[in-house]
Amino acid sequence: MESDAIAERLAALGCAKAQGWHYGKALSIADTRRMLAARGLLAHGGAPDPDLTDLTIRRQAG
Repeated sequence: MESDAIAERLAALGCAKAQGWHYGKALSIADTRRMLAARGLLAHGGAPDPDLTDLTIRRQAG
């Protein structure tokens, strides 16, 4: 989704959620976790998930 017109049309069709560059740039796993924690949207209260932490480290390294 890349424009207001497309977003409005999808909303008119009943789409309640969307993603894409129209709404914001892609985030790293760590940045996504920080954003969700800041909004109180992490299911386990923001504690680091070892699997995601390992994945973040692997992605940064390679």
